[in-house]
Amino acid sequence: MLATLKKVEARGALETLKRVRQRASDIFLYAIATGRVENNPVTVPHPKKDLPPGTLHSILKQAGLK
Repeated sequence: MLATLKKVEARGALETLKRVRQRASDIFLYAIATGRVENNPVTVPHPKKDLPPGTLHSILKQAGLK
């Protein structure tokens, strides 16, 4: 999947890249719901949602960004 997305990105077709990634994500979500796969390799972790509360703030503070 990553190789396909990189090919689209290399062409500079960023809007197409966004649509292809979204469609692939939808397909994987359906596959999860029907028990065909266990995870969605297309999703990108969102730091605010995937870290315990307060973690992002402490990381930014240590890096001198907050």
